[in-house]
Parts: sequence; structure tokens; C-alpha cells
Amino acid sequence: MALYKNGFLPGRLSIKTYAWIAVIGLGVGWAVTGIGAWRAWAGHFDMFKTLIWMQAPYDIGRIVGALGNAALLLILLKTGVFKWLLARVASVGQMALSNYLLTSLTMKTIFVWGTWHWYGYVEYYKIYYAVLGMWIFNMAFSSIWLRYFEFGPMEWVWRSLTYWKRQPMRIRAATPAPAVANAVV
Repeated sequence: MALYKNGFLPGRLSIKTYAWIAVIGLGVGWAVTGIGAWRAWAGHFDMFKTLIWMQAPYDIGRIVGALGNAALLLILLKTGVFKWLLARVASVGQMALSNYLLTSLTMKTIFVWGTWHWYGYVEYYKIYYAVLGMWIFNMAFSSIWLRYFEFGPMEWVWRSLTYWKRQPMRIRAATPAPAVANAVV
């Protein structure tokens, strides 16, 4: 709430301020996390060393890293860089419940239920291929869907259940203004 009230989240701060927050936040977050990971690895992931170096400073790295990421994202939004990509990510967010369920069912099918049974057999780096493929699909599907419909399918169901009335789903075509006869003034 404080980040909203002071203008950080609505994007009312200067790009210079966001740049400083991003540099400091990401610098501190990466340093805390990186040093902790290196010390835990150097200690052969001994339970106590890992607890001291990874768990104790976890919230510091997480909070300042989140602020740095948010500042970086707000810089991208304010400058219009990657506008086409951010519009697709926004459409995924607008259909968050539908995309969450679709992704869950798809990945469960690929890794557990389907004929592949990839769970436990796929190299870790290959999981990122599945993530990338699902993100590309979600961005394309959501963008196309929202051209024709107000909400995602599950958002529509949720909204209809909330109001106890079937909600309109299709985007209504704008009604044209009535034609005015040429009048001589």
C-alpha cells in the first residue's frame, strides 16, 4: 500500500528514480543471493551453513530484488520499450485464471498423465523449453482470444457465478453513430 501511495507502483516517479531503485535493488538482491549460494555450495550444502547463508538473508534478497524487478518493469512501461511484448503479457494477466488452469493441465499431461511421463526423466534445462513453449502459447492464445471476448473462459464463469447471472462474453461491436443528413446552415 505504501508503494502505491508514494507513487512507485502507479509509475509517477521519474525514470531516474526507478533506475536507481533497479540498480540498488537488483545489485543488493543478486549479491545477497549469490554470496549465499556460493557459501552454501562451498560448504557442500551442509544444513547449518546453508541455513545461515541462504535462509537467514533470504527476505533481504527477496524484498530488494522484487523492488528492483518492479522498478525495471516500470522503466520498460514508461519508456514504451517492448510495448508489443508487454501487451501480450498483459493479456495473459487479464486471463490469469484461464491460463493458470490451462498451463497446469497441459504440464500435468506432458509430465505425468500423458504417454511421455517426463516427470523425473527430463534434464532440468529441458524443463525451460516446456516453460518457454507454454508462455509463447499463452501469449498468442490470450491475445487472440481477447480480440473477440471480454474475458477468458474461466474468468467469465467466475464472473457469472459471482453475479448469479450469465454475463455477456463477446465484445460488442461499437454501434455506429446515426447518420446526419447534410444540412445547410
